[in-house]
Amino acid sequence: MKTKLQLFIILLSLSIMACFAKPSATVSGKLLSGYRVLAVQDNEEKLTYTVYRGDYIKFQLPSQDQNIDVIFPSLEKSESITGIPENDPYFKMKASGNFQFIIDGKPGIIKVLDYVESSYTEISATEARNFIQDREPFILDVRSAREYAGGHLQDATLIPVQNIQNRLHELSDYKEKDIIVYCRSGNRSTVASKILVDAGYKRIYNLRSGMNGWSKAGYPTQK
Repeated sequence: MKTKLQLFIILLSLSIMACFAKPSATVSGKLLSGYRVLAVQDNEEKLTYTVYRGDYIKFQLPSQDQNIDVIFPSLEKSESITGIPENDPYFKMKASGNFQFIIDGKPGIIKVLDYVESSYTEISATEARNFIQDREPFILDVRSAREYAGGHLQDATLIPVQNIQNRLHELSDYKEKDIIVYCRSGNRSTVASKILVDAGYKRIYNLRSGMNGWSKAGYPTQK
């Protein structure tokens, strides 16, 4: 009884906070198969983009079939891209803040924001366990098939994050129901949660620390 009362208080607090939530900032690019694709324009002297923490970003060039170098000094990462997003490598934005980059010799900056949305809620492993026991939500695993086979939450359905947009129809029965989304650490599930929110899903709960936090808390998994 005490656990149910605590869960009710948490959900009530979140609902009140949502009523006073500020509008989200304008974010650059478009989501394509789970990646945020940023268009590069020839006439811009300095490129500036805004994305969310947890986004997997790719660049779309004015012309394709090129070999352009992209360098992120602070991430200690550089890649060569062709400008065809579906074929190019991605850059994972793990932390919020401003990140300088260079693409084909042109400087740019990416502003990474923490995602804030009234219908999107982050929950801890303990909150998720209590939520599952009391509310029986739909549980969505957005990791790879290999990770899923290694151990997952009981009754979880696997849809890898890169397939979410193309498989939204499989979740249509749960559009008005509670959905817990999780991955390994909370980054991919953040991307998946945003895709679901943008598609009109209202009751999305992201497992903040993913399977890492769940396992650390000693909660059971199944294979």
